[in-house]
Amino acid sequence: MRQSSRLYAIVLCALTIVLLAQCKHDPPITPGSNGTTDTLYTSTPYTFSQTIGGIYSYRKVKVPSDNPETYEGIRLGRMLFYDSTLSINRQVSCGSCHKQEYSFGDNQRLSQNVHGPTKRNASTLVNLGINSIFFWDGRQATIETAVDDALTHEQSPDMSALFAYLDTTPVYKYLFGKAFGKPVDNAPLVTEDKIVKAIAQFIRTLRAEDSRYDKYNRGEASALNAGELNGMNIFFDQQKGDCVHCHMDAPYMTLANVNVPMRNNALDTVANVSQFADIGYGQVTGDISDYGKFKIPALRNVEVSAPYMHDGRFTTLEQVVDHYGSYDSLRKSPTVDPLMERLVYPNIPDLTAQQKSDLVAFLKTLTDTAFLHNPDFSNPFH
Repeated sequence: MRQSSRLYAIVLCALTIVLLAQCKHDPPITPGSNGTTDTLYTSTPYTFSQTIGGIYSYRKVKVPSDNPETYEGIRLGRMLFYDSTLSINRQVSCGSCHKQEYSFGDNQRLSQNVHGPTKRNASTLVNLGINSIFFWDGRQATIETAVDDALTHEQSPDMSALFAYLDTTPVYKYLFGKAFGKPVDNAPLVTEDKIVKAIAQFIRTLRAEDSRYDKYNRGEASALNAGELNGMNIFFDQQKGDCVHCHMDAPYMTLANVNVPMRNNALDTVANVSQFADIGYGQVTGDISDYGKFKIPALRNVEVSAPYMHDGRFTTLEQVVDHYGSYDSLRKSPTVDPLMERLVYPNIPDLTAQQKSDLVAFLKTLTDTAFLHNPDFSNPFH
């Protein structure tokens, strides 16, 4: 009996220690002037660090004034990003098509939403905080409107059921209050606008800026070997790789042209623009000169983001380099970009097998391994 009492005391002591440890993480709660716990609704501001890259620099993340970044908002957004309960069938989350190991892209050629296969491959979400145009067809101008677009068309939630779920789940209820403050005039704590803003906050944190190429530009000369350096020179040479017109933003290291983001990159041969299987940007603008144009993707983590192009037609980097490194592979159409030098000047020699191999090797130096394994970006439900 004495031994049982001692065991009981030990168990009780252990439980007390655990509970006290958990209490240390609870938010401070103090009464406000009207007797409410106002500090429950106070968030913690989050500030983006500015990366320096030697002779190059990085574009600053654009944060809208009506959606400031907070730690609680980012945490909430991360949970919502991975929560399939947001979809009408409770099976599709943002993370279903935007997978961390593929640089938040999709390894399936055509991505699937709640209605079935789509006509495009889901874009990667890396470094979107510097952009002002979203989706392959460029139909949205902010991360918030892009998130709302995806939520509406890809997940199609029953909003009333979703609000009820979020409003009765303690961790969600807590985070909505902390991230967006105390509702006024009997307004609801959970709204579609807040859901969208929280996910957008999380997406802005998805920054990949520490690849071997970044380290090379910061002065670590040994970060690239001879073949990779040769590939880098081919990448920047207009008479060889000619990648710079679409994939450079000097002096910034975005590896995507954010100033002229929509181009026809010689993927399809058509005599008339109406023959494009997917008219892309033209669907948005209604301008026939935009038919066949798509957003230029950033090349960061391109090694892991296959398949490539808006329709996932290429499965390997070698296929992509073969396409752009040979005159015969490029396709002519009325809206093809005039800066496709190899088409305009067919006397430019095709890349040799060794040059193609070196170019692929350079592209692989753009992989930010830490980004792909960052626990802050991972599924919190696993």
